[in-house]
Amino acid sequence: MRNDLLLALHRVAAPFAGYVPSYQARRAGVDEAALRRARRAGLLVPVRRGVGRLAAAPQHAHEPVHAAVLALTGSCATRASALQLHGPLPALPLARPHIAIVGTAYPRLTGVEIHATRRLEPADVTIVQGTRTETFGRAVLSTIGDPAVHWVWIARVLDAACRLWDDRALDQVQEAVDRAGARGHSGAAILRELIAERRGEGTRDRYALQRRWMGILNTAGLVGHDEHHVVVEGIDRWLDRAFVDVQVGVEVKGHSVHGDRTAFDADADREEALAASGWLVFPITSRSEPSSVVRRLRAAIAHRSVGRSGALSDSYSRQFAG
Repeated sequence: MRNDLLLALHRVAAPFAGYVPSYQARRAGVDEAALRRARRAGLLVPVRRGVGRLAAAPQHAHEPVHAAVLALTGSCATRASALQLHGPLPALPLARPHIAIVGTAYPRLTGVEIHATRRLEPADVTIVQGTRTETFGRAVLSTIGDPAVHWVWIARVLDAACRLWDDRALDQVQEAVDRAGARGHSGAAILRELIAERRGEGTRDRYALQRRWMGILNTAGLVGHDEHHVVVEGIDRWLDRAFVDVQVGVEVKGHSVHGDRTAFDADADREEALAASGWLVFPITSRSEPSSVVRRLRAAIAHRSVGRSGALSDSYSRQFAG
C-alpha cells in the first residue's frame, strides 16, 4: 500500500517539480486521508495549506512563489516574483509572493499578495523552473503598474536583461505592451520611453564589456548576485556583481553607463558610500587583466570569509577547493 501511494504521489508531482497540490492529488484518486498518511510516514513534507513536497524531491529555489501558484488553480507568478524566476535580475525584497489570477474576485490565500487581471493572453504566460509565471515582458509591464515600485528599478531590470539577452529582452517587453493594446496599463508610456532609450543607445554594444566580464567570472567559479541592490543611508546603490555574505562587489567600468562626467561622479559617490558601510568594491575596466582580477577577487573573498567566520564558509570553500 505504501509503495502504491508513493507511486501515485510521484505521478502527481511530476509536472510540478516534485510538489503535490492537494486538488491535483484528489483528481488522481489520492484522497485527503491518504495525504495525511503520506505526511505521517514522512513521504510528503507540508509546504503550505494545500501543497506538499515529496520528501525525496529537492526544495524549489523559489519555494514560497512556487507553492503559492500551485495552491490556487489557474494562477501564475507576477511582478517581482515572476522576475525572480526569470533572473538573475535585480530583486526587490518581497514580504510575500505575488501571484496573478484572471477575473474580478480576490480569493484569500494566507501570506500571498493576489492581483486580479481581466485578461491574460496565452502568449504572456510561460513555465520557468516548473512554475507557471508571466513572461519576462508581461512581468515588467505588471510591475511598472505597481505604485510601490519606482521606474528607476524597472530601468535597472531592463539594463540587466539587455546584458543577458540583448535586444530580445526589449522585444519581449514591447510585445507585452502591444498585446495590452487599448486596455492600457499604468506605466506603459514610461516603458515605451525606456525601450526607445535603450534601443537608441545600442544594447549590444552598451553591455558587451560587462557581459564579457560576467562570463569570465562565471568560468572562474566566482558566481554571485548580479545587479545587486543595496540601500545605504536611504539611497539605492547597485553593484554589477556582489558576493553578499562577505560584502565584496564588482563594478565594470567603461561602457556608456559610466561614460560621462555625471555618471563618473555618481560612481565615485556610490563607491564611497558602499565603502563606508563595509563593502569592498573592485573596479574592472577594458584594460584589466582577467587572471589578475580573478586572483585578487578570490583572495579578498577568502580573507573576508575567514575574518568573519574563522573559517571559509561552505559556499566559498567549495569554489576555492584546490
